[in-house]
Amino acid sequence: LLATVTEEPAPRPADVAHSLLVTRSLFAHRAVVLAGEHQETVRALTALAAGATDPAAVSGTVASGRSAALFSGQGSQRLGMGREL
Repeated sequence: LLATVTEEPAPRPADVAHSLLVTRSLFAHRAVVLAGEHQETVRALTALAAGATDPAAVSGTVASGRSAALFSGQGSQRLGMGREL
């Protein structure tokens, strides 16, 4: 994935996300990169590939359990509410 997003010209983030969603298997170990700029995406993917941490990346494994729905409104009602779920 890192090699793909560092190609010239770089693919659009929406195209990468769509391809990852519809063309890959669902793995037990997953990661999410939340980045606004291309440089942030590359930095976060580089950290994930090296097994390091990055503020724009979260990784973990799938856990069984109950599901929850969060209707957060504008997000200012209660800080940290989603994390407590």
